[in-house]
Amino acid sequence: MGGIDRRVDKVLAERSNELGAFVTPTTIRGSGDAETDQRRQAAKTIATENPSPEDLEYTPADEARDAQARLDGYLAEQTTEAMELSLAEALRISQSQSREFLSAQEDYVLAAITLLIQRHRFDPRLFNTTTVEVGGAGDEGQFTSVLSILNELGVTKQFERGGQVAASWILNASEDLRTGATDRYTQSSEIVLSGNFPLLRGAGTVASEGLIQAERNVVYAARTFERFRRQLFVSIASDYIRLLQQLASIQNQERRIESLELLLAETQAKADAGQVRGFEISIAESDLLQAQASLAGLRDSYRFSEDRFKIRIGLPVDQAVHVSPMQLMLPDPDIGLDEAMRRALEFRLDLQNSRDRVLDARRAVSNARNDILPDLDVNARVGLPTDPDEDEGRLGFDPDELSYSAGIMLDLPLDRLEEK
Repeated sequence: MGGIDRRVDKVLAERSNELGAFVTPTTIRGSGDAETDQRRQAAKTIATENPSPEDLEYTPADEARDAQARLDGYLAEQTTEAMELSLAEALRISQSQSREFLSAQEDYVLAAITLLIQRHRFDPRLFNTTTVEVGGAGDEGQFTSVLSILNELGVTKQFERGGQVAASWILNASEDLRTGATDRYTQSSEIVLSGNFPLLRGAGTVASEGLIQAERNVVYAARTFERFRRQLFVSIASDYIRLLQQLASIQNQERRIESLELLLAETQAKADAGQVRGFEISIAESDLLQAQASLAGLRDSYRFSEDRFKIRIGLPVDQAVHVSPMQLMLPDPDIGLDEAMRRALEFRLDLQNSRDRVLDARRAVSNARNDILPDLDVNARVGLPTDPDEDEGRLGFDPDELSYSAGIMLDLPLDRLEEK
């Protein structure tokens, strides 16, 4: 499996680098060996936990619980050691732990694995087939049993333009299973080279359609993944900036509360001196209480946004973080509307995918036309056996016994309704 992972990483790196040197290629991360319960995996019946409403019991909450204490606990500042979280660190964490990122990366990796499978179809492929048979027949009350073993070892090769060749070594051994001294063992072998090539239906690029589409799909997946990665980073940066804005709103509200507290103290002093009426104290107290309630709402909203942000980048919700302040200095681009539209039509990765998929559709039409053509195949076979006069031919191949055949097969398209 390690070799396959390295081949997949190589394909991902090649396709990512085609998008530009600035694109970071993705890699497969091993999940390690996990113990699995084989019986549960193969079980035909699966237990379901679905209790009835009568079985679901709970203890009612105490109505006299201290709501103010609970609220103070929510609003209290965190005393545990907080993780310093900058924008760069948030982006780094999202590339290894974000569910969105890992899901998009998985689609990219699956496209690369499909490509490796299609490429393997056109690699030389070894095979070895062994057949063991026992047969018997009777002749005037005498029964004879024969044990035969046929082994074929060879290699096949498919071509991207259609057709395949095969080279094999066929070993045939048999023995009469008789009683007495009449047992007889025979063995022969043959080297066979054969080939089959289509001339009409199945000839040309249609023979490697799966490989062509898989190669193009990896390019599509690379573009899609890179576009998703950019959009994800922009979205995470936007969420990060919104957190900073919420923190700034909280700080502004805290300063406003400090001012209102000073105003309340000043109003109280003036009321004691008889300079203002008593109702102005109530107004100042009301303004202070409203500001404190607003601060509680801002803090609650910030904690909710912070938890959502941590979940999105893949951090545990109970992980305390300190969002680092930052200044984002992005100059406005000096570009006109026409130039911006031209660049978008030229550089947008999703638009490039859509254009190339039009070519896929046209190629599919061409392949469909090929599928209604007649079957016209050329085949040939050459065999080099051992001496048939020898009971045990071993590896003594006899060139005088060389055999060959060649032919052409035509299958007229009398019924192509499904293909049409």
